[in-house]
Amino acid sequence: MDAYLQVSTTVGTRAEAAQLADRAVTESFAATAQVSGPVMIVDRNPYRDTQREAWQVTLRTTARRYNALESYLLAEHPDSDPEIWAVSLTGPAACLERLDRMTLP
Repeated sequence: MDAYLQVSTTVGTRAEAAQLADRAVTESFAATAQVSGPVMIVDRNPYRDTQREAWQVTLRTTARRYNALESYLLAEHPDSDPEIWAVSLTGPAACLERLDRMTLP
């Protein structure tokens, strides 16, 4: 078994989120994807605090497929410098084995 990751990013619209999620799974960059939203984003930067609504894309993948998933998200994300976060994932062996099978290139 591989190491497993849950990867997330946000986009401005439901359609953009659905498109990113669909292709990530279709191309086997991720085994599953969830689109949630709208969610409220609160940012702090040196000039002012901002708030905006966005749609979150959450993907489950293997460490082996992470670089391909990240490259895809960077190339297709509508933002020029998107936030992409990956955290370690654990779960029942059957679920993790399914991630292995579903992310084979």
